[in-house]
Amino acid sequence: MKKGIKTALTILLLLLLIAAAGTLAYTGERVYIGSVNLTDNEQTALDRERQLLACGIDPYVFSMTYNIEQIYIASSLDSHKIPADFISIDGEKNRDTAILVHGLGGNRLSNYAVAELFLRHGWNVITYDQRASGENLAKYNTFGYLESNDAINYVNYADKLVDSDKRIVLWGISFGGATVGVAMANDYVNSRVSAAVMDCPVSSMRDMVSFELEGISESTGMPAELMLWAGGIALKLHMGFSLEDVEITDYVNRSQIPLLVINSKADETTPFYMGQEIFFASGADKKDIFTSPDSAHAHIFFDNPRQYERKMFGFIDSIPAPTGEGETDETENAGEPAAA
Repeated sequence: MKKGIKTALTILLLLLLIAAAGTLAYTGERVYIGSVNLTDNEQTALDRERQLLACGIDPYVFSMTYNIEQIYIASSLDSHKIPADFISIDGEKNRDTAILVHGLGGNRLSNYAVAELFLRHGWNVITYDQRASGENLAKYNTFGYLESNDAINYVNYADKLVDSDKRIVLWGISFGGATVGVAMANDYVNSRVSAAVMDCPVSSMRDMVSFELEGISESTGMPAELMLWAGGIALKLHMGFSLEDVEITDYVNRSQIPLLVINSKADETTPFYMGQEIFFASGADKKDIFTSPDSAHAHIFFDNPRQYERKMFGFIDSIPAPTGEGETDETENAGEPAAA
């Protein structure tokens, strides 16, 4: 009798363990899928007139004032096309060039307000669609990990257009700030980019996924850390990298690119501490931080345009233009993700 009870209990325990493992596996898959499919091309389709008007830009006046060329380059990572608008004052390409990286849920048109700021200062602008956004058909959102490759490819593209004494600047907002941060650790980017600007940047994929899981945890009763752990395993199995590989602070720490961080104490999407972490982690000798006391996420430019302009160009213009001495055309590393 006792032996039968012991056997039944053992079977019951095994069934419970199998059920628990199945639940964790299912949870991990759901967390993984939700983490890398945060947006898609349908949600972020280009609507030029509506988007530009939302940025305070008259589409007709802008198109009459500036030269806009649509370009498509092939990603060196998985051969998807990376669509962009190359914007200049008069079509001349050999000028200082800013590469603008939009945030999650946006597309290349989302950057036009900041693009106009660079254009008024005599710069050319490349603003491109990130993965699974606008016309970029690459799958998955990875908080800058895979996205950094597209940024690196456009640095290479810009480098081939301009003389070696011209400046190339990377500017990224929110999710795009994470992309810039990862790209900064790439050796080629680190040697060619004169400055980087990270506006309301994401500092950690783990933290961002964790934020989303907190609400789910309250409704399901499953601990958020347990869901995060399961999702991290699924991410590693499917994508080959872990949540720990997408700590933006680790990448900026490996970069000497002069860095300006812009953040807000009132930001509820990428909290104030994220910008602080990135600033203090930066390995650059020259770095600065501009903090708004009350702007919502990604609204600092729109709330304080003149102050934003003074701070950003005061920082960029304080950095000497590259001399081009000792530089070569070697860009064999220009297509590799910083984490590779």
